[in-house]
Amino acid sequence: MKIGLIVGTGTGPELAEVFNKFVTEVASLLNLNIQIEKLVYQPKTYWELRKFSWRDIENIENEDLEVLWNFIVNFYRYGGRAVFRTAINAEVLYQLRRKGLAIKVFPIHLRDGRRIMMIRDEMQGFYTNDEYYLSDEEIKFIGSFQKSYFNILIKYAMQMISMYLVGDFEIWALYKFHLFANLIERWFHEILDKVKLFQPDSGIDQLLKYIKNPLKYPTDILLLTSNEIGDMLCEFLMYILNIGDKNTWYSKDIFLSMDLQGLVMYQTIHGSADDIAGKNVVNPIATLRAAGDLIEYWFKTNNFFSILNEILKELEDKGIVTPDLGGTKKTMDVVDYVLEKIKLLYQR
Repeated sequence: MKIGLIVGTGTGPELAEVFNKFVTEVASLLNLNIQIEKLVYQPKTYWELRKFSWRDIENIENEDLEVLWNFIVNFYRYGGRAVFRTAINAEVLYQLRRKGLAIKVFPIHLRDGRRIMMIRDEMQGFYTNDEYYLSDEEIKFIGSFQKSYFNILIKYAMQMISMYLVGDFEIWALYKFHLFANLIERWFHEILDKVKLFQPDSGIDQLLKYIKNPLKYPTDILLLTSNEIGDMLCEFLMYILNIGDKNTWYSKDIFLSMDLQGLVMYQTIHGSADDIAGKNVVNPIATLRAAGDLIEYWFKTNNFFSILNEILKELEDKGIVTPDLGGTKKTMDVVDYVLEKIKLLYQR
């Protein structure tokens, strides 16, 4: 199987080395046939772009977007279905998601057994602008919502429910539905018979009540969120539920356009950390988790991700971590420790 690799600037090259080493050694251990196809071009990070004028930035971003789009379309055309990327500029990333009609799936397992399947709508809204105009004095942008995109989003969500939810469930949607002559509300109710539509503020309040009151709210939830509120909710829920943080977790975009249908792009949640680039101290845990998810899902290696998570928990408990988590280890020291533990488990 081919795995795509997109490497941005900043600590991108170091994390790409982490990903490449981990995936290659695990593949050898488990007899998996893996071919990594790397994009030679390096898209810029936000910090890399800061030294340019806004006019230059606009041109650089347009070039980055064109190169990235062509790479993933050709990669998909020749059979590639999974890509790992390091941090790139957000403007380019959101446009890439818009062109590919991307969503983000964030499954949450509560300790009491209930589940939340959060799907973040990345294909439309205020981040994914159709057009924008820049000057020294003004930023003007045009965004849109489309009923056809809601249809795509909901159709995919309903198809995936059996993978993530185990019992009865409710459908909640968090959007600014009171804007735009109430059309978003009308579209939702036309497509779905039973959906509870919340404003972002009241939706978060209701979500907290749900998490804290299993007896009052016993069912699972399919949670559909706009791009903007989903962006914040991912990190908010990680902290509230104590399931990780920005330095150690990952996410994945799933593309639903006809050009890329089913392509999954894995990425860390943390940024490019340009200030520590080249020092071999960037935290590799989120990259390892992304690689572990990819290996389990695409190669059907049952329980690999949970085994990896147990190793990562042990690693953190023992303080075998990089300086950002209070340790003294180098990036590759952490990776080598994880790989040695995996080899001991699988070579028994």
